[in-house]
Amino acid sequence: MQHFIRHKRTGQRMRWLLVTGILILTSFLPMASHAESENHFEKGYFDRDGDGLDDRMDILIENNENLGVIVILHEKPTVEHFKQIENIGLEINHVYKYINAIRIDEVPANKINQLTGIDNLKIIEWQAPVYKFLDTAVKAIKVRQSDEYTPVVWDKEFYGEGINVAVLDTGVDNEHETFDVFEGQDVRRFIAGINCDGGCPTDGSGNYQFTTEENSNEDPDDFDGHGTHVASTVLGTGGDEDDGNSCESDAECIGVAPGARLIDMKVMADWGSGSSADINEAIEACIENVDTDWENDGEKNNGVQIMSMSLGTTSGSDGSDSQSQLVNQANAAGIVVVIAMGNDGENEVPSPAAADWSVAVGAMDNNENVNRNDDDLASYSNYGPRDDDNDNDRWDELKPSVVAPGSDIRAALGHSNLFGESNAQGWTTMSGTSMATPIVAGLAALILEADSSLAPTSNTNGVRDRLQDYSEAWDGEHDGSASEPNESDKYNYYYGYGYIDGYEIVDINQPDAIITEISVTPDEPVEGDTVTISVEIKNQGTLDIDSSSIKIMANDEELEDESLGSISVDSDITWTYDWMPDEGNYDINVEVYDVNPSENDIDNNVIEEQISVSEAPAEGVDLAIIEVWTDDSDPTHNEYISVYAKVKNQGTETATDFELRWYDDNDKFATLEGTEIEVEEEVTISGEWTAEEGESDLLARLVSIEPEDQNSNNDERSFTIDVNPPPDEPDFSPANIEFEGTLEEGQEVTINFEIFNLGKTSGSIDYEVMIDGDTVNSGNEQVNSESSKTKNYVWTAQKGMHSVKIRLDNSDPVETTEDNNEVTKNVEIQEPKENFELKSISWNDPLYVGEETTVTVTVANTGGKDGTAIVSTYASENMINQESIEVLSNQENTITFTWTPYEAGSIQITSEIEDVEDSISKYAYVQEPEEDNVEPVALCSVAVNGMPESNSLISIVKTGDKITFSGMDSYDSDGTIVSHSWSISNSDGVTQFNSAQEQFEYVFEIATSYTVTLTVTDNSGDNNGWQGSIIVEENIVTGSGENEEVDNTLIVGGTVATIGIAAAVVGLRYFRSEEEDDFFEFENAGPVNLSCPNCSGLITITTDQRPIQVGCPMCQAQFVIRE
Repeated sequence: MQHFIRHKRTGQRMRWLLVTGILILTSFLPMASHAESENHFEKGYFDRDGDGLDDRMDILIENNENLGVIVILHEKPTVEHFKQIENIGLEINHVYKYINAIRIDEVPANKINQLTGIDNLKIIEWQAPVYKFLDTAVKAIKVRQSDEYTPVVWDKEFYGEGINVAVLDTGVDNEHETFDVFEGQDVRRFIAGINCDGGCPTDGSGNYQFTTEENSNEDPDDFDGHGTHVASTVLGTGGDEDDGNSCESDAECIGVAPGARLIDMKVMADWGSGSSADINEAIEACIENVDTDWENDGEKNNGVQIMSMSLGTTSGSDGSDSQSQLVNQANAAGIVVVIAMGNDGENEVPSPAAADWSVAVGAMDNNENVNRNDDDLASYSNYGPRDDDNDNDRWDELKPSVVAPGSDIRAALGHSNLFGESNAQGWTTMSGTSMATPIVAGLAALILEADSSLAPTSNTNGVRDRLQDYSEAWDGEHDGSASEPNESDKYNYYYGYGYIDGYEIVDINQPDAIITEISVTPDEPVEGDTVTISVEIKNQGTLDIDSSSIKIMANDEELEDESLGSISVDSDITWTYDWMPDEGNYDINVEVYDVNPSENDIDNNVIEEQISVSEAPAEGVDLAIIEVWTDDSDPTHNEYISVYAKVKNQGTETATDFELRWYDDNDKFATLEGTEIEVEEEVTISGEWTAEEGESDLLARLVSIEPEDQNSNNDERSFTIDVNPPPDEPDFSPANIEFEGTLEEGQEVTINFEIFNLGKTSGSIDYEVMIDGDTVNSGNEQVNSESSKTKNYVWTAQKGMHSVKIRLDNSDPVETTEDNNEVTKNVEIQEPKENFELKSISWNDPLYVGEETTVTVTVANTGGKDGTAIVSTYASENMINQESIEVLSNQENTITFTWTPYEAGSIQITSEIEDVEDSISKYAYVQEPEEDNVEPVALCSVAVNGMPESNSLISIVKTGDKITFSGMDSYDSDGTIVSHSWSISNSDGVTQFNSAQEQFEYVFEIATSYTVTLTVTDNSGDNNGWQGSIIVEENIVTGSGENEEVDNTLIVGGTVATIGIAAAVVGLRYFRSEEEDDFFEFENAGPVNLSCPNCSGLITITTDQRPIQVGCPMCQAQFVIRE
């Protein structure tokens, strides 16, 4: 809103000169730094003083050292952030893709504080340095064959094939013989590599650039030996025969998962350390390439499944650092991240092992023997728990995850020459959590080969769960009992969730699908028959089958290929295929494949059968039952189920009549009349059967066929159904859908149905009523055991054919099965009609004699057809309005008219619709006219330290003064004041104080200008406002000593400013204009900024109360602002 004020030209010039002078004077005042006040930082694990800087950098800043930092933001980095960094004079080295962070490698200590002024900054994190932290071990964890333990993982022929492991370390000398071909794979271990020491290389689009060329310039080598040792522990294949290696035999040096492939990622320099910023980029490179087809060979060996990180910082973390956050992102992308706990032997979990979703690994001394019983935690292995990140999720802090052999691990020796080509050969032993980590990474590869569904997601890590759940709880030098039994009955601060047991971890239950039987109906088919091939598939494994596929071939020609449903352990399903073969002999082959989860034994997934099809019958009627079924394949005793038979006339003449009879083990339970069936026509006939406990053979048979049937071989068909006994648990089933009411569009139709509890336990069940797939009603019902409840839903019907389904869910207690939780029935709705109904009549209260009011009548059309209603309205039997109104189907519309009552009292208002029996009435109370209320007057008096101020509209006080505000002078000429409401706001419009007292005291602590507002309300609800200004000056006390010069500056500056303000007040008083009551021009009342007509000073009104008396804080002129 703009406000315009009239001015004299001379006054304008003088005011301009005066304001210019004030600005010149105030320019000598001391000014605060802007950048340091932009951001407010929360105190955290790495920033305990809340200054926005990683506390680990404090000593480096004090020593005036250059720093590498990671700028972490609350939002995704933008161009504005880049400009702010460039304006400080710093170079951006990398912008991260999966966290809100920017890498800067070179920041002088004297510029570090300037970075805290960057918009939306979270913290300036230090690029913390990161340090590197198989013989008997592989046997001790029960992966490889030994005399001590059997069975082992390799007995299951799991070697990590199809799994790619990224080793983030000092590089890998993949020229070493241990990275050669594994058995029949015909490929070396290396599949891709990248050198991230100093930052990962990218292309012009910012994509990370890996090499797939082994021994190329981009293939990173290892001049330290740490990475080579780690990689060979994960996936080394051993050595050549008789090469003089230090293993007892070549096979002794094979890694945990020799069938896995290597992604070589050099993240540490040749002297064995690196930067957290480099690690961050390497993690991002893995995330970006999680699905990359490295060798352009389809789905085989694609992407990154595991990251092995035998590295970490030398201090603890709560998991909030950038490395840990990126580890969480890698987990969400589907990568298992295995990380070393560190080698300080302290209660400390470093980054990145501190990440919420990491697999953090501690080390065990395995005493150079296979027997694990005398193994114990290595003295150097860090232990938990992790420092708390205050997210109320204690499971994040339960590190380590597991422990594994880490002392004297024998693996490949990296090359020793510092320059030239690699001469890596031989074997060596190393110790540390760095050695335990690749053992767990290799075991993770075996887990994923056994069950790929355990790959992580954004909120799961199935591999870690498997490791933690099936590792062996350990009790050694340290008490192995549960450290936090309220959180976990297994987790221990020293041993985590236990010492890894490879066989138990990888002995993953698997399904085993087997085809047990194949049958053909009819037994002796003829050409033209629908031949049903039934196949029984059983799951004889130890894990449920979630899904699979089945394929059927006839004489090497594919007939069908489709998906199968789930099959529970030790249960079976029957799959059928309907086929119309020509005359001839057929070899049938059926195969089940793509079983999920995967199975090892596929030899029992195939079955064969021979079928002979005879010549078609002679001319005439040939009715055949081509299919029989039920909509409930697993019913319970006393359950109502529907049975169906599909009948086809595959002859040459129309069938005029027949009967369909149903038998339960030779006992007839239904006889259904057939209809005329023309040649090649198919009809489906349904009946109902009350299920009886046990196995039942339900047979459908055609009889009394007219004219006589020419082929009786296809006149009957059966299926076997197992009926469960009443379960101990509840078993809910809906049944008997019926429709009550006029089946007409727009009409309310009651849908009745029953909910049966077939079980022996009472319970409750959620139900849904669905019409054409949409849920229209739901609820919960308690049903006693072996009984039923009748429910209904009122539906406003729509024209056409509709499918009504009742669906049950969420039984309490849990029911035995949900397979019988649905029932469906179709209904047809006819043409609609209109149906009018008066819903309401209303007017604007209060009503007064002689004053016009608006009357509103609401009309609904609950019918299914649009129509026009004639509505008449009466006041005490006198018609006051009649009007036609169109109301759409299932809609409402309103009639609005004016009415002026001419007598006081209670008057009945009635509306009615022509040709509609029901009307609506309501009484109106009409009053005599009221007199207008006189609004109150708000007045305020101000006292400073007990001394009354002569002008309450503007006062100049000091910080610390006690100011008394009183509204006792306010009055109401025709009533009483019932409430006072005060508010004090600063020059920025921020409310500092509120009060409802008539009088109160207040002390201003900060020097600035304030607006005080008083609003009084009388007993009629009218109110009035008053507004004044308080200018608070600093109460300056002169100091001494070394700060005397600064204090004197403040005094001189403050004095000059005070003189300037005083001069302004005197000058503005001299040039003030004549006061006018209604001087301001504005459109709407409310909080506004106005310009003083005397001095052009700013007047802020923070209340929407009108009228209100205000004063100018500059010249003290007073005005009344009215509506």
